[in-house]
Amino acid sequence: MLRLIVFLVLWPFAGFADSAGLSPALQAQIRDRPERFEAKVSALILGYGGAKGMTAQGLQDYLAMERARVRVRDMNAMLLADLDDDGAVTQRELLAVVAAQRASLRGRLLRAHTVRDADGDGTVSGVEMRAQARLAATKATARDAGLGDLMQLDFDKDGFVTMQELRAALAMQRPES
Repeated sequence: MLRLIVFLVLWPFAGFADSAGLSPALQAQIRDRPERFEAKVSALILGYGGAKGMTAQGLQDYLAMERARVRVRDMNAMLLADLDDDGAVTQRELLAVVAAQRASLRGRLLRAHTVRDADGDGTVSGVEMRAQARLAATKATARDAGLGDLMQLDFDKDGFVTMQELRAALAMQRPES
């Protein structure tokens, strides 16, 4: 009976739901960690989509906000060390902050400063901070590379990825039992 219900729910997508049409990155995310994929994509559909589902614009908004979140997190340590609020962190400012921190944080701060000081002048400029933050955001969102391909789950090509289409994609990637 359950198989019949699943068939009836998925049948409208039968002509579209072909895993060969999904990118390898998307297939891998579904196959390797289906529960995590379902939880993440469900949250995206429900949170960034509307009543009809998630659009390509909703997906792009999510990815842009995720990159922004990572940039902010990446710049935070350096901004906390910008004691004179001039947009740059000098060695003197860094050492003043480091002296007040516990040993493990001191090491992370010193390393963060060294990594961000691209020109080696001892000061991390705002330009260097933002460049490193963009790089960190790119690396962090690369883990979710397949998410950029989520609109491939729009099997009926109506411009929306729905929960029903997500379930169909998950069912396609399940091993035959």
